[in-house]
Amino acid sequence: MVKIAVCDDEKELREMTAAWLRDYFAPQEVLLSLYDGGEALLRAVREENCRFQLAVLDIELGDTDGITVGEELNLLLPACQIIYLTGYLDYAPDAYATRHVYYVYKPRMEEHLPKALEMALAALHEAENSRLVLPQKNGQLVLEKREITRLERRLRVTNIHTADGECVSTAAPLDDLLTQLDSPSFLRCHNSFAVNLSHVAAFRRESFLMKDGTVVPISHAYYAAVREEFQKYHSGDL
Repeated sequence: MVKIAVCDDEKELREMTAAWLRDYFAPQEVLLSLYDGGEALLRAVREENCRFQLAVLDIELGDTDGITVGEELNLLLPACQIIYLTGYLDYAPDAYATRHVYYVYKPRMEEHLPKALEMALAALHEAENSRLVLPQKNGQLVLEKREITRLERRLRVTNIHTADGECVSTAAPLDDLLTQLDSPSFLRCHNSFAVNLSHVAAFRRESFLMKDGTVVPISHAYYAAVREEFQKYHSGDL
């Protein structure tokens, strides 16, 4: 289910846009949330933990403007795809100061909105499959999957290590993170450890040597499966 926010201070246009979206996605079910102002939308993201995947924003809003809202969404929800709607083409250059997928001229919405949605969904799929998104108190933390080197579970915290030496902590269990990563390059080798095989320098009987020099243990219970998956990965069978 795609979670979509529609923000327009004109009720008729807000509901018309929502109707267009329902028609476009039918018969797939979508979760549509409608807002009459930018502050209401941002409050839902900040305070109600709404994690929208797509936001359709009018440029001219009563309490603020869509571009300002788009800038904030870029920070709070990095994977969220933004489509701007406007009746005035004069705003187009300003919109490019924010990360968005399309700028739709309202009088030609019927013509351009389907293309905008197609591009947004393609960008969303790419973003969600190339990045690990971790909920945070004031937004989301986004990590590029290819930059993650290893994961380590200690007590009730999972530490995620990256190639630049950063370590990010999350309460998410190791199993849940591996499900989100959903890639053959990530391999669990111990109850408390998993590695990204693209960052492994050497495979040994009891451990992996990582390219940064870190040694990650391989437990006896995991060894046979780890050896098989390591061989598959490097033979190109995965």
